[in-house]
Amino acid sequence: MTVQLYLKSNRYICIGVDIALTLAPIGNLSKLKHITRLTKFGRAIAGKTIVEGPGEVLLRLELAQGVISAVEITAGLASIYYNYAKQVEEVCDVTSSQYDQEKCINYRRLADLFMYNGLVNGVLDVVAARKVKNVAKKILDSPIANALDIDVYTILRKFAEPLGDAIEATNTFWVYVRDPKIRSCLPKDLSEVVQLRYFQTEEMLTRWRQLATREIPLSGNIKFLQDPVAANRLVELFDSPTLRSVYTVLSDTKTRTESLTAFLRKFDDLGATYYQKFADDTNVVKSWFRYFDEPLLNLAFLQLESEAMLKFVERYGKCSEEGFQMIKYNAKVHIARLLEYPDATHHLDYLNNRRAEMLPPGFKEADKGDFFNLHEIDTFIDVEIAYGGKSRASLKNEAGDIIMLGGNFNGQSLDPLGLAYSAIPSWNYRFTKELNSFKKSLSRHFGKISNPKGRPPLNKVVIDYKFMDEISVLIGENPNYLREEVDQYILLNFPQYNNSNFIIKINY
Repeated sequence: MTVQLYLKSNRYICIGVDIALTLAPIGNLSKLKHITRLTKFGRAIAGKTIVEGPGEVLLRLELAQGVISAVEITAGLASIYYNYAKQVEEVCDVTSSQYDQEKCINYRRLADLFMYNGLVNGVLDVVAARKVKNVAKKILDSPIANALDIDVYTILRKFAEPLGDAIEATNTFWVYVRDPKIRSCLPKDLSEVVQLRYFQTEEMLTRWRQLATREIPLSGNIKFLQDPVAANRLVELFDSPTLRSVYTVLSDTKTRTESLTAFLRKFDDLGATYYQKFADDTNVVKSWFRYFDEPLLNLAFLQLESEAMLKFVERYGKCSEEGFQMIKYNAKVHIARLLEYPDATHHLDYLNNRRAEMLPPGFKEADKGDFFNLHEIDTFIDVEIAYGGKSRASLKNEAGDIIMLGGNFNGQSLDPLGLAYSAIPSWNYRFTKELNSFKKSLSRHFGKISNPKGRPPLNKVVIDYKFMDEISVLIGENPNYLREEVDQYILLNFPQYNNSNFIIKINY
């Protein structure tokens, strides 16, 4: 008899998916290489031991873990085995007058069942129990059933009893496995497959089949299959004509199973706008994993709501390694800070990247040692875009807020002045007060050129005119109104600086 056995914990507990049931003459049993592992029943039918009497229990089999049914095989079956083996020889010999093909098949099944019982002991796993059950049922449904010894018949009936819902469910699994298209989708750990510890419910089998029949590689990942929400959502993405690209990038992403599961659970509505954004730009998906898989960012990142999380990865998913390190430095605070910026309206990638790079500790206000204002950072970046070079934060013994490195103003100190987007409502309600405050700030900035107070003189004042047109319209004036008020104040009070040597006008 050819039986494929797997060794685990020094016990043969499984016979594999495809047990080869073929006739083995009596003498061959003693030649098996595993003869030292024969059960007492196996040694009895091989003539290797003496039994006390026909009632002695030589073997007890439990028909799978957690199944109450058990079969006890006594010494009386050893002699019965010889009789059936002899009948096998007669009905299977094509030259014999008693040759009967159908009887031959079933007597062989019975002989092999005896042989298998001679090799195993204890608790059968579900695969072995299923195979034993099927063989027993075939014999009982065959023409030889009525001629069976009553003890053999009783044992076969025991073997053929239902194994319970958990075990029955595995039959469906093996039907699927026979499909060569999906056999390659089996979990890589065959010991898990053989034990079927994770495939004992119809729900789990259905989930596995949905992935396997679509040739989704994760059908071979037990950990992923254990999460119904994530597994079902991945199938939905696969089946969606408009979101298939999202499935593709998820399938190709080299990330941990836990990360993929977290993504699919976080974004739980395929009809929401974020999935369409993922489909439009799959790099956003990759960016999500960049932040989620970083241990120093994971906790703060996960605390974001779905929409905020999407906004963050859209803006900063492609930031440089320098920016990424700045975000990691104080993850929760820096992520929250970056989300406070208004949406960029031009040079999106560059502006968002520099926003990330211009975080403490690498970029901070010299006197306070803390963040610059949001609108100041955007003004610094606009200077870089308009005139080239990159800005660095000034030190305490240097003039201005920034020193330019490269570009038109290489080595020069700059100090910006502008309006915050969040201040627009205040300008609308108390325009005169805000304008007077702005003029005073202009005076202080120009004072850094003429009266630097212990520091080198400032090279240039940067005036950012962003939002001035909107404010002018809000108060019922023409769009140029606020801009002209500012220019007029400079012309009247600081005429010596009213030129490009001392002023840089941004968004004018």
